[in-house]
Amino acid sequence: MIHDTIESNPDPIRVLIVGASGRMTAAMLTRLGYKCSVADLYGDRDTGMICEGRVTRVSRLSDLHLHERLVREHDLLVFSGGLEGHVKLARRLSQWTKRAFASPHSIQLLNDPNVLNEALVQSGLDRFRFHRNPMKVALPAIAKSIHGSGRALVAENLLDCLTGVFKGRIFQNSIPGLAVSLIFVAEGNSARMLGASTQMGSMSWAGSISGLELEGSFEETSLQFASKLVELTGLEGVFGIDFIHNEEGLWPIDVNPRIPASAEVVGDHVLWEHMKSFGCSGGSLDQRELVSPSGHVQGKYVVFNTLPAPIRFELGKLAGCSFRHQSSSADESIADVPADGEVVKPRHPVLTIFASGEEVTEVENRLQEKCQETLHRLTAENH
Repeated sequence: MIHDTIESNPDPIRVLIVGASGRMTAAMLTRLGYKCSVADLYGDRDTGMICEGRVTRVSRLSDLHLHERLVREHDLLVFSGGLEGHVKLARRLSQWTKRAFASPHSIQLLNDPNVLNEALVQSGLDRFRFHRNPMKVALPAIAKSIHGSGRALVAENLLDCLTGVFKGRIFQNSIPGLAVSLIFVAEGNSARMLGASTQMGSMSWAGSISGLELEGSFEETSLQFASKLVELTGLEGVFGIDFIHNEEGLWPIDVNPRIPASAEVVGDHVLWEHMKSFGCSGGSLDQRELVSPSGHVQGKYVVFNTLPAPIRFELGKLAGCSFRHQSSSADESIADVPADGEVVKPRHPVLTIFASGEEVTEVENRLQEKCQETLHRLTAENH
């Protein structure tokens, strides 16, 4: 059973979480007994609550290089998002305090198509290859750009494997199947799987639901690919790999050398393993106490402003909703909450909603209903 709180250590490790959004990582590490601060792009209301106000908002991730004093004030630094495209920033931050994220050298190697292609071949996934400029690859080919890192996955001469209408060169939108996110932790020169989840919104990520169980052969293939990446790049800690799973097998899409967003629905043991791999111990709970009970499925979904006009956020319109960090096992909750009066533009994220249940389908339906209800309440006129 996941515990909402644990007894604090007398002298907790001070962790600075930096990245696109630090709320999830801060909440999980706080439950494990760490004293967290966050520097990110949003500075959401509940992030401040979790960190007791220790939040620094930046306009761009590259601005973090201006915060040397802030970084040095902490015992440890964790990256929560955006690490893939900021190798130079990761190198600079690593000079100022102890890091608990993939080394800049590992990140650089993961951006090298030759390294990724070697891992694919050695894992029996040689019908795919990564390419720096897929637009110059002769058709038939399909590709997926990855985080602006200059590399993309290309599958050539596989149009006969597709069903439905081919939608151009965008890989994930052309392959039928289930979008999945697998979480691994590096151990020496190999990897161990910590959990799996399905992704909502196909590969244009909108949320994730735990409870996914892969068949033995698929799990073995994904684990082999993950282990080869660790062997070739020296990856450390927790990382994620996204696939599309169908009758053809596993189609590798993306590699994230950081704690994936799906960690929150898989369980606090993901962060426990991550910190342990860097030689840090901030909590006293046994790992078995951090895993969600069998049969308990958790899901999260990002509510976007799908209206043509901006939404002026008012928390009072969501009366009765509990914050995720206050009870991580609640049937329904919200997170990543903006300040009152903040204007959310069309197509921008408003907040994140959570739901739990016994079955994946049940949770997915609850999340979709909750999404519509949330938008309706936020846009309703006050009486």
